[in-house]
Amino acid sequence: MTDSSRTGSRLVIFLVVFIDLLGFGLVLPLLPVYADTYSTDSSGIQLGLLMASFSVMQFIFAPIWGKLSDRFGRRPILMVGLAGSVFFYALFGFATMIENQQLTMVLLFVTRIGAGIAGATISTAQAYIADTTTRETRSKGMALIGMAFGAGFTFG
Repeated sequence: MTDSSRTGSRLVIFLVVFIDLLGFGLVLPLLPVYADTYSTDSSGIQLGLLMASFSVMQFIFAPIWGKLSDRFGRRPILMVGLAGSVFFYALFGFATMIENQQLTMVLLFVTRIGAGIAGATISTAQAYIADTTTRETRSKGMALIGMAFGAGFTFG
């Protein structure tokens, strides 16, 4: 792999992580508003579950995506995860336009769970960086992921 193609691949990795965290950051402040509007639970348990569902799915699915990326390759898994994120964030927007409050709440859960599953590919991005860097340049590659993580969350 040439140095210019590695630079291009690292840019793609940066964008994948950035977009995943951008979506997370955009949606997070809206969840309490939507839960207040669409939920009938006054205890806050439903809101807590809605907010936690994303992270729980990431925790569960990160090793699964890692195993799949070992088998099928890092790029295809990253692209599937990114496409899944786009789908579930679009469904999130659609869910808020539905008049039926119960259906909206169910779809909000589906979208948070799905986005968590799709967004669990961040560890795959880290594995890609580890695979394509030398010991001397690995810290720069991991710093790139950290920058994408921070920038995506901040802009979101």
